[in-house]
Amino acid sequence: MESPQYRLRVDNIRVFYDVTGDDVEVIAVIDKAAAAAWLACEGILAEEPPRPDEHTEEEPDAND
Repeated sequence: MESPQYRLRVDNIRVFYDVTGDDVEVIAVIDKAAAAAWLACEGILAEEPPRPDEHTEEEPDAND
């Protein structure tokens, strides 16, 4: 997951935050029971790098 980068647990509260350089951005402070639903709606998935067996560029045709 690209964002939030970090999670802090305090009893039944979850704090989601990102860190960039010296800056800490608190994204959400929510109840534990709502955390999974919040992440599903508001979380930003990181783009997965291509797997080694997947080709990202067109390979030249062997007949070229």
